[in-house]
Amino acid sequence: MEYSAIIIDSTSHILHKIDYPESGRALLAALGGFTSIQDSYLFSYKGVPRIMRAQDGEIISIAKDFKTDTLYILNYGKYKITADNVKGMNNQSPLIHRHLNIMESEDYLFFLFNLRSLAHKPMVTLAKQTLDTEVIQPLSYALFNKKSGIFTLVDQPEKYEKGMVDDLGGGPAFWPEYISNDGYMISYIPALDFINYSQREGCSRDFKKVASTLKETDNPVMVFVKLK
Repeated sequence: MEYSAIIIDSTSHILHKIDYPESGRALLAALGGFTSIQDSYLFSYKGVPRIMRAQDGEIISIAKDFKTDTLYILNYGKYKITADNVKGMNNQSPLIHRHLNIMESEDYLFFLFNLRSLAHKPMVTLAKQTLDTEVIQPLSYALFNKKSGIFTLVDQPEKYEKGMVDDLGGGPAFWPEYISNDGYMISYIPALDFINYSQREGCSRDFKKVASTLKETDNPVMVFVKLK
C-alpha cells in the first residue's frame, strides 16, 4: 500500500496523495498483505479533513493548499501493534488498535478501541442478526480532552448501551453518531426504548415529559447534546 489517502476533484483528477507510513508498510509485509486492523481513516472537523494514517497513531490535518500538519500522535507504548508482534497476535494479546470511526468536537476526540486482553470491562451487545444473542467484545470507547490532554476510557455503563452516562437526565448512555460544525453531538434511539427508559427510577421529570409525548412508532428519536 502506497498511500493513506488520494485526493481527487469532481472529474476524478488526482490533486494530491498522502503517503502511507513506513510502519504501516512493514506491518502489511509481515502479514502478507492482508489485515483488517491496518486501515487509514478519514474524518472531518468543521469542514477540515483529518486523516489517521493507518495504525501508527498519527492524526494529520489537510489544508486547502494540501499542506499537512500533524495534530496528534497516539502513543500506544508497549501495547502498539508492530511488524514484530503482529503474527502472534490474538484476542489474548496485550495489544491495542483503533476500531471503526473517529469523531472530533471543539474540546474532544472520540475513539473506539479494541483492547483485547487489556479490556477490564468488555462490552456486551446484542447480535444484529438475532437480537437475543449476547456478544462480548474487548472494546472500549474513549475520550481525549484536547485542552487538558487527559485521555479517558469510557466503560460500558450497562449491558447493550454505549457511551457516557446521563448524570443529569437519568436517560440512556450517549455516544455521538455525528458531530455538527456548530458543536452538537447527534445520536438517536428507538421511540419504544426511550419510552421504556422513562419508566426507570432516576429519570428526570423532563425526560419523562418528553417520553409522554411519544408514540412507539415515532422513530427515530433524535438526541442533540453539547458537552460543557
